[in-house]
Amino acid sequence: MIVVQIAGGVDVYPTIPPGLVISVAVAALVVFGARWRWTALVALAWPIMLSIGAVLASGTLEALSGDQGVFVQVTGIVQRVALVVAVIGGAVAVWQRYRPQHG
Repeated sequence: MIVVQIAGGVDVYPTIPPGLVISVAVAALVVFGARWRWTALVALAWPIMLSIGAVLASGTLEALSGDQGVFVQVTGIVQRVALVVAVIGGAVAVWQRYRPQHG
């Protein structure tokens, strides 16, 4: 959604948003390192850290309330929903990797 927001004229991001770059790198690490057990922990830790940042970021409530326009509100909501889905997916990945093996 960062790319969509930038294309839509939202100007709160730097020229190269570090969160986007790091997120792409983390996703690549998880995908290409899928055989390593610890990558599931990364798949959970990164969206948790992004969620904390999203809550603490200035302007979050204004963006979600619609004070900055419908476009910012909708894309902000989509970002938050994606974070929830990513945290749930990461938790499931950790649970599958680290659950006790039966039989």
